[in-house]
Amino acid sequence: MSCRDKTYVIFDGECDRWARARMMSWKSSNGERFNLYQAHDLLPIAERIKLDVLKLHIWQRLGEAQQVIVLVGEKTRHCRFALCEIDLAQTLRLPIIVVNLNGWRGLDPVRCPELLIEWPALHVEFKERIVEAALEHFPAEYARLQASAFGARRYPADMNRNLSDAMPFFTWLKQTPTPRC
Repeated sequence: MSCRDKTYVIFDGECDRWARARMMSWKSSNGERFNLYQAHDLLPIAERIKLDVLKLHIWQRLGEAQQVIVLVGEKTRHCRFALCEIDLAQTLRLPIIVVNLNGWRGLDPVRCPELLIEWPALHVEFKERIVEAALEHFPAEYARLQASAFGARRYPADMNRNLSDAMPFFTWLKQTPTPRC
């Protein structure tokens, strides 16, 4: 899997559009744009239609994806639309990469949606090379996980240096949430 595979992007449409727009401008190391798409054209009707109907529309789009990125900003944890998308991505057992917009390199227990706290998702910071590496390598690692695996995944602190080293470079240790100072 890679940046060229269809990647469904989940984000808070009110607060985090800037992050998705920036990702749309990114190119992979081989010069290709990331293949990102989402369902935010449904957002204007999301509050007026039943949850089951909304889920059906999202389900159809997620069914085409090979992986999912969740952009986690200040309000993502409480965004009804994003939570619905995350729930369906988990049901489909798609690899989920959580991208922290505040620069955290692991699970952010304050901003991360509760659905993802114990889910075997990879939590990374919002940097082009790191997101690209996660898209290239995490889906294969995720496929090897046991169906019963749980807990947040993160990469080591020296990730930027390791981007040029042989893969895999992710640490598959459950990260325990730590309180913020």
